[in-house]
Amino acid sequence: MPITNNDNRACTSIQRIVYLAIIVFLFPAIVFALDMQKQDSEHYKEPVIIVRHKKVISVTAALSIYSREAIIDGKKTFEGPIISLVTQFFNEQGITVNTKVLPWKRTLAQLKTGELDAVLTFFYSKERTGFTTYSENYGSVDSSIFVKKGEAFPFTQWDDLIGREGLIIEGRSEGAEFDAFKNRKLNVKGVTTLLSMTGMLIRGRAAYAIDKKRSIIIETKKAGLWDQIEILPSHLTSNKIYIGFSKKSPYARYIPGINQKIKELTINGTLKKWVNEAMDIAVKQK
Repeated sequence: MPITNNDNRACTSIQRIVYLAIIVFLFPAIVFALDMQKQDSEHYKEPVIIVRHKKVISVTAALSIYSREAIIDGKKTFEGPIISLVTQFFNEQGITVNTKVLPWKRTLAQLKTGELDAVLTFFYSKERTGFTTYSENYGSVDSSIFVKKGEAFPFTQWDDLIGREGLIIEGRSEGAEFDAFKNRKLNVKGVTTLLSMTGMLIRGRAAYAIDKKRSIIIETKKAGLWDQIEILPSHLTSNKIYIGFSKKSPYARYIPGINQKIKELTINGTLKKWVNEAMDIAVKQK
C-alpha cells in the first residue's frame, strides 16, 4: 500500500513526541551534571606541597674525657662519650645533632637566648638554673692527690694535708671552698704543668700534688711515668657533670628521654666502655 501524506505527518508527530520525551527525561540529568562540574571547579584547589625542614639541635661542650675536640670532614667539632650518647638518642628521634666549638663566654650567652640548645658538659650552679634545665648527671670530674710511688699517706679529709708540702697547677681553682681552705691552712706551691709536678714528686721535692684524676693518669702514662706515682683513693673534690638545656630550647622536652638513655647506657656498661676507650685514645695522642 502506498504511503500517503497523512502517514508522513503521523510519523513526524511521533518522532517529535519521542524527541520531546527524551529531552524532558534527560534535561534534569544534564543540569545536574553541569552543576556538579561547576561545584567541583569551585572547590578544587591546587595541592599544597609541604616542605618540612630538617630538625637540628645545636649543642656544644667543654674539653673533658667525655668530649674532646676533633676535625671531622674539615670541620672543628667534638667527639667522645657524651657526644655519642646524645647523637644516638636524638638520631632515634629523627633529629640531627649540630656540634659547635664556642668560647665559653659565648656559650653561656647563646644558652641564655636559646640560640644554643644545650651544653653537654655542664656543672650545676644555682645561678644557672635561671636559664638552664638539667638532665640527670652522667659522670663527674674528680680531683685527686697523687704522690711518689711508695710514699702514700692516709687521706680522707682536707685536714690530712696540713703540715705537708704540696703542689698545684698555678692559677688552678678546685672550687671556692677548697681554695679558701688551701689559702688559710696549706703549704701549696704553684707549678706550671702536671709533668713538672710529677718530676718534683719523684725527686722528693714535695709530698703530694693535686690535679684532675684522669689528667694525672693520661699525662703520666704518655710520659712513661705512671709506674713511678700513685693516686690516693679518696677524691679531693668531685663535681658532677650534667647536660644543660636552654629553657628557651624546644628540645628541653626530651630531657626525660635523655635521662632514660643515660640510665640505660650506665646500667649496661656502655658509657663506662666509651670512657675507657676515650682514655686510651687520649694516652695515645701526642
